[in-house]
Amino acid sequence: HAAEGCQQSHLISSDNRSRPQDDPHALPFRRRGAAPTRAIPAVLVLTSMSTKVRANAANTEENRLRILDAAAVCFMAAGYEATTVDSIARQIRSTKGRIYYSFPSKTALLIGVMEEGMQRTENAVLAASRISADPLPRLKAMAKAHALLVMEALPYHVVTMDGLERHRRRAMTASQRAAIGQILRQRDRYEEMFTAVIAEGMERGIFRAADASLATKALFGALNSTALWYRPRRGQSPEEIAALADTL
Repeated sequence: HAAEGCQQSHLISSDNRSRPQDDPHALPFRRRGAAPTRAIPAVLVLTSMSTKVRANAANTEENRLRILDAAAVCFMAAGYEATTVDSIARQIRSTKGRIYYSFPSKTALLIGVMEEGMQRTENAVLAASRISADPLPRLKAMAKAHALLVMEALPYHVVTMDGLERHRRRAMTASQRAAIGQILRQRDRYEEMFTAVIAEGMERGIFRAADASLATKALFGALNSTALWYRPRRGQSPEEIAALADTL
């Protein structure tokens, strides 16, 4: 690819020597011996190239998320050990090569699923935490956002909860262990968001005085247990899921 890029650069440089004088900002697109053609302004060429770069980036991100969605479903259904890259590829009617292009190994897929699951949940709860300065409605909104993500992204939640505990002590490469460690630290920061709100409520007399850290663990125990019994029903609407999250 590098050699090809050098050739293209050389061709453009050669063409620029015959640039039309009427438009100093135009790039000529004419073969030798061909009839003269109207030059295309360079700004249009660059704009078109930028649009293609953005489109390719969007397609790459969409492809990455499709692979992670499929991996999360397969890991939840069959478990990490029994899942193969072939089965993930079949889930999205793709090839192993397409998956390996984005993720070099099954472990990298697992880490990608856990990273995506944690980030989705954290983003949703961060948004919910800003709805009020009062600890009670803030805690309710955060708990609802967490419960909603458990149901809406159930495979991600199950794989993340199971994967962190099961694979933190597995034999991995140094970079993989570092990635797991980063996810664990993100999880700790995430839980601390809830602990801080609960502690504030206790200090203001809104919640009964107790150990805020233990109260947080009890809250997560109740919210995360949703994954044990909840399974989406065919035709279930987002409004029905939100109503269910409200009752938890």
